[in-house]
Amino acid sequence: MDTKTLQQLSQEELIKLVQQLQLKIDLLQKGVQEEPVDFKRLVEAADDIIFVLDSEGNMVYRNRAMEDLFPVSRKDAIGMHFSLYLPAIELDRATTVFNQILFEGKSIHNEKMKTFDKDGNPVYLMANLAPIKDDEGNITGLFGILRNITEMHLMEKKLKESSRRLEEKIK
Repeated sequence: MDTKTLQQLSQEELIKLVQQLQLKIDLLQKGVQEEPVDFKRLVEAADDIIFVLDSEGNMVYRNRAMEDLFPVSRKDAIGMHFSLYLPAIELDRATTVFNQILFEGKSIHNEKMKTFDKDGNPVYLMANLAPIKDDEGNITGLFGILRNITEMHLMEKKLKESSRRLEEKIK
């Protein structure tokens, strides 16, 4: 496999990377020695938002990419409920998704969502979310990766509008 930067990885590749990192952390905690990898530096270098929520929906960890989108410092964000990051229109759906992960153990892939940046501009995100389980298999929270797809969303919207206008001219 070609070597890629974190920015070049797909959402699926990032999820697999995080899962591999969790496995390595588990192995290291059990005393199995592997190559030393600075996981924190790796996650912090990602352009995608990577975060962990506890079973109540409160932020336990988030990488620096979240600061680029939301006006909350890392220190203040820890302990905040995920709903505080979302507009009212997304709350019901986000709560449903959170509950599916927490109570059904279901991973969610390529879930589109809309929020707003610190300047009030709409931002479209692609979410990949998965449960975090303890040694007994109990779900203790979730981890997620959010990719900003605003540019792609706007291009798709323009393309659909252009296609619609072209079809009207042809009729």
